[in-house]
Amino acid sequence: AEAGDGTSGDGESAADLRSRSLNILETVAAADRTYFPAAFFLGMIMQQLGDPGGAAAAYRQALEIDPRHSDSCNNLGKAYADLGERDLAVFWYNETLRIDPAHRQVSFNNG
Repeated sequence: AEAGDGTSGDGESAADLRSRSLNILETVAAADRTYFPAAFFLGMIMQQLGDPGGAAAAYRQALEIDPRHSDSCNNLGKAYADLGERDLAVFWYNETLRIDPAHRQVSFNNG
């Protein structure tokens, strides 16, 4: 693969890599519902793939494990905003700021 052609060194596209990552994270998150990184990164991949409902579920799982993780709160707010759930989005943005008053991404998402 050449620089900038959207493929990994073995010819996989970025979309293929995200899809493969999604499958791995879904398996790990289901196998161990207490493993925070799997739930959090599953939410991130689902958001990137345009599945805000799936992302919200993954971030809720992450917050069950670590209720004070401000990035999970913020990302859950973004997922709800993408779903058109404004009240829930604002709740989670406010929760982010309650946990981390200096969180920079909230003002961008809550714009």
